[in-house]
Amino acid sequence: MNGLIMTGRTDTGMVREHNEDCFLIIPESGIAMLADGMGGHQSGEIDRMGSISKCGDAMVRTMLFGSAQVMLTRTIRWSWLKAWGMKIARHRGMKRAIVAVARRMAVVMHRMWADGTEFHWVKPTAETA
Repeated sequence: MNGLIMTGRTDTGMVREHNEDCFLIIPESGIAMLADGMGGHQSGEIDRMGSISKCGDAMVRTMLFGSAQVMLTRTIRWSWLKAWGMKIARHRGMKRAIVAVARRMAVVMHRMWADGTEFHWVKPTAETA
């Protein structure tokens, strides 16, 4: 990239004794990434594992959640996605499973849209692929 200068610097700041920032710079590609607050406390005061942001269109989130809920609770036909969601429901609870399946549905649908593939109810094996 012409005329682009990239640098990175982190600082512990005035609150913490150790640095929790992380950055990656790849000047040849023009990529710079910053992850603020990597690591840190595990006591629940600051670090929040598994939080779901509410970014994006609210209607899309609502439709994905509703679709995932129907798939896990009403649909009789089994698929690899439903089996995956039910496994999460057994270990983490139904609400978390619905959110996980909704996210996975979004990823699957995006992939289907991007490369034109169809949804496979069962994962293809090496013999059928």
